[in-house]
Amino acid sequence: MKSFILTLCIAPFLMATNFSTQYDVTVGMFGKVGVANVSIDETRDAYRMKLVATMVGTAAALTGNRVETYISTGKIEEGRYVPLSFIKTKKTNRD
Repeated sequence: MKSFILTLCIAPFLMATNFSTQYDVTVGMFGKVGVANVSIDETRDAYRMKLVATMVGTAAALTGNRVETYISTGKIEEGRYVPLSFIKTKKTNRD
């Protein structure tokens, strides 16, 4: 009985999928202006997606080391992400 209950508690985590990657953000002749880190966590019927965009080099100096974070959470229906919440935050070192 204990092993059955333990299996029920662990099973949702065994079906979870995690993915993360990093992209360079470039703008035409200015070249690389930032880095975007993306991560997606999925369970059987829900997801959480997070993107953190960080300015680098001259772009960082001009924007006060701007960092933007976007978080979307929701459910997965018929293989599609259906958002239930979306949060955007922006931070700089300027007052």
